[in-house]
Amino acid sequence: ELPIGLLLPLFLGINFAEAYRATKGWNEPGSKSLFSIRESHYPGDLGFDPLNLKPVDNAQAFAEMQDGELNNGRMAMLA
Repeated sequence: ELPIGLLLPLFLGINFAEAYRATKGWNEPGSKSLFSIRESHYPGDLGFDPLNLKPVDNAQAFAEMQDGELNNGRMAMLA
């Protein structure tokens, strides 16, 4: 059992992270239909790329990077 002093900051951190993600991807409730995703939103892209590794100009290079990351993740799950 975890103490309340540890659970409360953990809960608040998760709550703030989910609220931030929701404001990035979802439309405001009054603007369009309820539970609709923004047109410009790409799932998983929250704009966090501090090392500028994501190729933004070349869609083919971006697709290759995505495939490589998926394959690395699959290999890691098998290991």
